[in-house]
Amino acid sequence: MVVPSIKVDKKKYPKVLVIDPTPFNRNRNTGIVKSNLFEGWPKECLAQMDYSNMQPGFDVCERYWRLRKLDIVKGMLGFVTSGELPTPQQVTSTIYNPDYAFEYEDRPKVERILSVLSPQIRTIVGEFILRLPSVLNRSLLRWIDDFNPDIIFSLLSSSPIVRLVVNVSELRNIPIIPYYTDDWITTLYEDHKFSRLLRRSLDHWFNKCVERSPISLTPNKTMNEEYTRRYGARFEQMLYAEEYRSFEENTSTKKNNNPVSFLFIGSLNPHRWAPLRHIGEILHKLRSEGICGELKIYALPFDIQKHAEYLRLDPVMHIAGTASQEEVKKLQMEADVLVHVESFHPVYQKWTAFSLSTKIPQYMMAGGCILGYGPENVASMKYLHDSGAALTVGREDAIVLSSAIKKMITDSDCRRDLGKKSYDFAIENHEAGKQRELFRRYIVEACDLWRSKKI
Repeated sequence: MVVPSIKVDKKKYPKVLVIDPTPFNRNRNTGIVKSNLFEGWPKECLAQMDYSNMQPGFDVCERYWRLRKLDIVKGMLGFVTSGELPTPQQVTSTIYNPDYAFEYEDRPKVERILSVLSPQIRTIVGEFILRLPSVLNRSLLRWIDDFNPDIIFSLLSSSPIVRLVVNVSELRNIPIIPYYTDDWITTLYEDHKFSRLLRRSLDHWFNKCVERSPISLTPNKTMNEEYTRRYGARFEQMLYAEEYRSFEENTSTKKNNNPVSFLFIGSLNPHRWAPLRHIGEILHKLRSEGICGELKIYALPFDIQKHAEYLRLDPVMHIAGTASQEEVKKLQMEADVLVHVESFHPVYQKWTAFSLSTKIPQYMMAGGCILGYGPENVASMKYLHDSGAALTVGREDAIVLSSAIKKMITDSDCRRDLGKKSYDFAIENHEAGKQRELFRRYIVEACDLWRSKKI
């Protein structure tokens, strides 16, 4: 029996070519952000070129082309290779086993050997290779032509990726819809020996990208206003999407814990281990007063390896390991207090000034009572404070932080009220159905504007 194919309305769902440093997945922040926004998009209308060593996810997108340095160098020597990844259905092994996502290794041996070089040298080598003409080899160009995209979507985040996005946009005469999730355009290459040269190239390609972007997206109001002021183009706020969960489902697993359970799940960078250590020290002090709380920390394996010694403070704080995406939801729903932190270090404040942590809407949708600790002027902390759905401490003050933590431990009514407020805020601002429809409309509008040249 032949199953008839379903014809996709291209006006409703344009063909989107994603060009990104990270594939769609459910275990890395940018992969999760993209997966949540594009979930439900017709798979025949979605393809990705990615430059990473990460395990791809296939639940949202099935068509991938992976850029590898060795393949690009071979291309310059006349050897044209294919970077198209097989789908799980096309292989018999378990190379895409989600249980081993963090151990996934896709680099050739020579690239793994070269990874021991210093970041300064690796940056220059990577910049050089990704500028070679063989990046867009004949096989890749045919792959792009076969897909026939209407628009490019990208989180960008590096000069070679911006350059590649612009080149494909010019070759195909299609628009770009970038999503700026942090202010990398300001901080990239700042501490590099050849910063001036690298920054000049970045600025050149970034300006070209802005010119070819009818609409650009940012994840919060603070960043949106700043980028509109800086670049004079059209920027729209595109909040992160989270799947709907009922408040009853979220709260049914909560217990009257003693000690009260605090939970942090996320990256320990940049420098987030330091404010987490402050919280642990306060919990340790309060415990001596009979006020008992316990902080469990879940982080990525390489973060744990690097920072574990700072985050062990028995019996009030310890690293519990790395949680899968399914475990994350369960852990968030069970915890009494969900912790978000940002670094007070001046350099890292600059890095996080306009970014919104992907964990914040996750915490909110889980109906979590949120404790925020970090500089009051960075976007994530502003977002928590302005939502009215969190207890925030915006300065390094042990007395103020101790008072906030003590209230979280001793006042169950406060925890319950803040949890309900955070859930209501998430339903209003982050519910996936509404956010995906808004995202789809922006993509359609960008295509229409480009075709009509009303940009």
